[in-house]
Amino acid sequence: MQPPANRLDHVVWVVHRENLVGYVERAIKLFHADFEHLYGPDVTGLGVESYISWETGLDFVSPTDTDSPLSASLQAHLDGRGEGIWGFVFGVADVHKAVAEAHDLGFTNGTVSTIDPEARRARARSWTRKVADLQQVWVGSLAGSEIYLSQIEYAEEP
Repeated sequence: MQPPANRLDHVVWVVHRENLVGYVERAIKLFHADFEHLYGPDVTGLGVESYISWETGLDFVSPTDTDSPLSASLQAHLDGRGEGIWGFVFGVADVHKAVAEAHDLGFTNGTVSTIDPEARRARARSWTRKVADLQQVWVGSLAGSEIYLSQIEYAEEP
């Protein structure tokens, strides 16, 4: 799979935890999609549980606590609006340039992580078999949806 550049990579739905698996099972059948259980309660510090289909661009997430900013944002969405589309991830060729351009346009959130590239790749490999490297930055909201800019390198197909 080619890395996304200047296009929507995936849509993120936020759902209540007790409904998460049911929605994923329905999406598997409806969209003929393969989902990975990307994060879960055993991944510390994230505060979310997620199932993502990299091929179809569908992602279902649920907050598991409200200790992390991401989890708190997801829970606030659920409390205020209920289940539904929370945001999207937009693929870019150069996340540093894209975030700088977003800042120039008034989107003041987000900085690109300075984590060592090899450590970042190892972290991606610990989460998923589909992605070799991932730099993802939340830059803010647009029309009621959260926006992430993401430079993704997909893993080679076996």
